[in-house]
Amino acid sequence: APEAPSTALAGSADIRTDGLDRPASMRIALENARPGPWNAGRLPLRRIVAEVRARPDAPDRIEVVDATAELGAAERPGGVVSGRGEWNAGRLALDATLRGLRPDALDARAPTQRLDGTLRLTGSGLGDGADQPKNRLDHRHHAIDAAVIAIVDRSMLQQIARASGIEGEAGRE
Repeated sequence: APEAPSTALAGSADIRTDGLDRPASMRIALENARPGPWNAGRLPLRRIVAEVRARPDAPDRIEVVDATAELGAAERPGGVVSGRGEWNAGRLALDATLRGLRPDALDARAPTQRLDGTLRLTGSGLGDGADQPKNRLDHRHHAIDAAVIAIVDRSMLQQIARASGIEGEAGRE
């Protein structure tokens, strides 16, 4: 089975909400101290900053207000991807701008070229997968888990619990 790439992620998240039925906003910043190409077992992401908005009581709609990812490694930049989009009830719509994207800096097996321009990605049928058998060979979720673990600490968990109104006994320590 394929392994997750080697990384050294650090970051922060600022989450603000006024209640379950009000839009919550989250600003996320992640830095990877060990970026590198996929073919070397690394994650070709140097930095990502994103602002996301969603209502806690409506998780089937998430708006990406703005996101910017710096790709490649310090010694071999791979370009910048920035954009915005929306996930809405299993439908995805993303608009991105590519600036100096170099696929060969992301993976040495990719062609040597430079990509600049706009990209629109749409898709549907991307539900939660509850009606599909679990693909145990797909390990991409580990990268998301690592990012969340890197940026969430005990006080942030308590903030989230207080904001969502589900603090419970564990959050009162």
